[in-house]
Amino acid sequence: MTLTLPRENWGEKLHRGYRYAKILERQRADAERTDNPTVGILTRAGEDVDALALFKRDMERRGLRPRSVQKRCDVARDLYRWMDGKGGILNATADDIEEWLDAKGDISSNYRAGCVSNVVAFYETMVRIGILPEDPSKTVIRPKVRQGLPRPISDDDLRVALKYAPPRERCFIALGAYAGLRCQEIAFLNVEDLLWSAGVLRVSTEAAKGGRERMIPIHDEVEKALRNYGIPKQGSMFRMSNGKRMTPERVSQLGSQFLASADIQATMHQLRHWFGTNVAKASIRTAQELLGHADLKSTATYTKVTVDDLRAAVTSLT
Repeated sequence: MTLTLPRENWGEKLHRGYRYAKILERQRADAERTDNPTVGILTRAGEDVDALALFKRDMERRGLRPRSVQKRCDVARDLYRWMDGKGGILNATADDIEEWLDAKGDISSNYRAGCVSNVVAFYETMVRIGILPEDPSKTVIRPKVRQGLPRPISDDDLRVALKYAPPRERCFIALGAYAGLRCQEIAFLNVEDLLWSAGVLRVSTEAAKGGRERMIPIHDEVEKALRNYGIPKQGSMFRMSNGKRMTPERVSQLGSQFLASADIQATMHQLRHWFGTNVAKASIRTAQELLGHADLKSTATYTKVTVDDLRAAVTSLT
């Protein structure tokens, strides 16, 4: 049988996930007293509960960053569309999820693992708030994530970039290479985060990936670039022509366009690799703190060990 939510007060119910569990429990009990005790999926007038809205609301309540919420919702929405006409996302099986992943074609194991992780988060939420009795994604194969080698920009290319970059792009390059900032952290940098008296730059919880605030000493190259560009009185350090805060995507685009125009085969993120590789020479823990990583395994992907480093380590043995 199909279990159906009453239509009345639907908007109110949408924002109170715990009430669905009570309704589902009651309808299951009713179903067990019928001749056909098959329990269906919780629906509203024959349609799936607005599972995506519930998923989004749950993540927001748990304090996940907006970008993380959006990314997970995008993946869940993609599966939702795939399951349209196939029983709906709340009726998906592990085989359905595997077929959806296979339909994406020749994708990397890391990308597939990311999709699986986001889908698992969706179904775990549906189980936790009482929409589903069990998680269909728990048996989906999780590909092994392969850690790529660090690819820091070369020292020569960095010098060229700093020398010829326009003022704004020079700021991006300096912040990436000498503060280790991600594009989203550059975009969300505020004037108030430049703590000149303490000589540090603050990466706020709103800007940092994972919400891990950190302090980074202001390098001379960073200060020179920012002062040359012109520091606003307050608010966003970088704005678009319409006066709104520059987006992370725009920072990445502008920075990458300049590097390409200077015939430098590097991306904005490779500036962060350069930063991580160099600060790790002090210690891997120092690099972890400056890069804002929760796990040392993440830090290791940003730190390049050269052949000379390996040779020095071996020849030092006595």
